[in-house]
Amino acid sequence: MTAILNEVGKRLLDRWATLLVLPGLLFVACVVVGVRLGHSHALDVRSLTTWITAHLTTGGSSAGGVAAVVLLIAAVALAATGAGLCAAVLGRVTTYLWTLPGRRVPMRWLVRRRQVRWERANARVAAAIDAAVSGNGQTGVGAALAARQRIALAEPRHPTWIGDRLAAPATRVNAKYRLDLAIAWPRLWLVVPDAVRTELTSAHAAYTAAARLVGWTVLYAILASLWWPSAIVAVVLAVTARVQSRAAASTLADLTESTVDIYGGELAGQLRITDETGELDPEVGFAITEKLRKDDLPAPTRPPSLADRAAERHG
Repeated sequence: MTAILNEVGKRLLDRWATLLVLPGLLFVACVVVGVRLGHSHALDVRSLTTWITAHLTTGGSSAGGVAAVVLLIAAVALAATGAGLCAAVLGRVTTYLWTLPGRRVPMRWLVRRRQVRWERANARVAAAIDAAVSGNGQTGVGAALAARQRIALAEPRHPTWIGDRLAAPATRVNAKYRLDLAIAWPRLWLVVPDAVRTELTSAHAAYTAAARLVGWTVLYAILASLWWPSAIVAVVLAVTARVQSRAAASTLADLTESTVDIYGGELAGQLRITDETGELDPEVGFAITEKLRKDDLPAPTRPPSLADRAAERHG
């Protein structure tokens, strides 16, 4: 047990250092450089080198100097951890904003704009299919489908591409199998093998890391008010975050939908709806949904009190 706890502690420490401390140290270093140089001398490397050398040589080897160095290291580590936590919080806020529904203004306007684009692309897909069936053309179907999928796999319901991409598995699974993915997913998670869980967990971690990169983008953008080179870093991080977040969301959504396609029949078998080798189809999917929703259960009744029982005995 001690060996297991030591291994878990080591992994947590490595994760803490990788996700928070190391990026935080880089950000703290940029803050120090930005405060020291400012906008007017933003790229004055000689001045920065002179300042660092002066502080290192004047630290001294006395007990007070050693204590000051220890306190400085502790302060830097604390500041780096704080910066990492801020980036993580901003990342969580980012994931929330990505998946906001478009029910209220101005989100509803953005959703409507995406819906109009998707409807036009869908009309082009229908026209391309009609042309291919009639023999007037066959090469335009794939391009039309790709253009529509670049907007969304299903009709948009969110103001962002990532929100619609993550919601697409539930929409497509419900349309194909009549299965409520939100209800079935916790049970399906218990059925899939460990290798599948590992892949899904890794995909979700990549998605979270991409959102956390947006948090670092915000922090470096704020630092740009003191030191303009930080704006360049913020732009690079923003572009990287956009690419990585879309790729991570697409991978996570594909793995989620694939898990239902492959192991949905096994879930039906575990629920005794079909045998273990049963195939997931609309009838089976609806049966799973109906069973897991427990809609057929009678409404709970109030248990009889002692007075009610006494009245029945004397009645």
